[in-house]
Amino acid sequence: MKRSVLLILVFLVSVLFSETVVKDGYSVITDTLEGSNITVAVPEKFSGNLLLLAHGMRSGSNEVLSSGFSDDSGFSQKLLREGWIIGSTSYRRNGKILKDAVEDIELLKNYIENKYGVQNNVYIKGASMGGTIVALLSEKTEGKYKGALAIGASMTLMEDDGSTNVLTNAPQIPVLFLTNQSELKNPQDYISKYKNGKYEPVLWKVGRDGHCNTNEKEEIEAFEALIKYAETDNIEKDRELLIEMSKGPSNAVFREGKAFVPVLYIDDSYGNVVVDLRREDFSKLGIEKGQYFIVGSGSKTWRIKYAGTFSDVPYNYWISFFFADGNCVIARNFRNAARVLGCNAGDTLYITAADVPDEIPMSETEKKMNELNELSIQEVLKKDYVKAVEIMYEIAKMDTTKVWPYTNIAHFLALGGKFDEAEKIYRKYKGTKIYNGCFYFEDTILDDFDDLKSMNLYLPEFDKIKELYKE
Repeated sequence: MKRSVLLILVFLVSVLFSETVVKDGYSVITDTLEGSNITVAVPEKFSGNLLLLAHGMRSGSNEVLSSGFSDDSGFSQKLLREGWIIGSTSYRRNGKILKDAVEDIELLKNYIENKYGVQNNVYIKGASMGGTIVALLSEKTEGKYKGALAIGASMTLMEDDGSTNVLTNAPQIPVLFLTNQSELKNPQDYISKYKNGKYEPVLWKVGRDGHCNTNEKEEIEAFEALIKYAETDNIEKDRELLIEMSKGPSNAVFREGKAFVPVLYIDDSYGNVVVDLRREDFSKLGIEKGQYFIVGSGSKTWRIKYAGTFSDVPYNYWISFFFADGNCVIARNFRNAARVLGCNAGDTLYITAADVPDEIPMSETEKKMNELNELSIQEVLKKDYVKAVEIMYEIAKMDTTKVWPYTNIAHFLALGGKFDEAEKIYRKYKGTKIYNGCFYFEDTILDDFDDLKSMNLYLPEFDKIKELYKE
């Protein structure tokens, strides 16, 4: 009797959190599973084929877990028309999570097969950290999967706790690495150490720079080759692949030296902003690749680098480049851009040339200021907030034109129990640009609040400042 009650409760919980959206020829189901969120696209008639998706690393332990994927992309639509079920999991938490992510992928597989029947052919596809996850899954000997597509695989990642995941270099299923030309070393190292596996892993090079900067046509071609490899043992090795995609004529509206462009969509997982912009729009404004330009939203503007990929700027900084599918992205390296811009799909941004279009070299004084800033953070970790504030005031005196030291001065005063003093600083510098016009004071403060929360240093009083910055 107790067992029956438990099963009923499990069913009721599933119903409470499960949602189904019916689309043309398929349905999209969202649900929860062992602490993860999952999304499953199911065609009206399924063929016995299943693709499981492993996403890359998502920073922010307090960010919402997301399992969503683009079910309307060319890649997904092709598979759905052919009767494939496609499933994705958020994993049970964000961050560098590999061992648990492997388990979450397998839980997702079991969930789908319990609901729709055992699938004859189960493939796995992952990007970045997800590429490492599918490589780990490929080395399992249980025969659960038929092939793995690893895009831009980050094969050297450690877990958040510092532990490592040992790859055996002995895949039991076909593995195809699809990798941009600027990131070939990791898959090359893996393949060079191949031993005692059932299938020799294969590397296809995509002839453009970037990280996971591939498009749906390239991924479809690679995936079809992977299926053929699994079915016939035949595949073209060391192939170079490059399929350029165009978005057609520009829709930008030019006025007074600015290009006004709509926001096409926001990447909910990372906060990247995709805009309806073309390379020729940059050229028309006199903005060359490698230079900085201005993005405007409402009454605010930010200085952003037009480059090739995320790694072209330091952690946290602004970057704009073109994805392999031809879309232009405005983003921040490992940070949320949409929150700072305050925009949503359908909003309009504008771009214009910057007064100073190139890099602004860091002076020797600034380098010393950064070194001392690191020392102040070490004092915070030791909870010596008085010493940390002293160091930050010393930094502020080194160059009185720089406002950024006051971000940490405010934080450290608050952490040391002097919130009233901190609040005066939070208020005083609201709306002030810092870091060579790349950020407003409040942008950095809100980012720092996220970091302090992840370090268990967040104070309830900080909520007051968040409300202040909404005004």
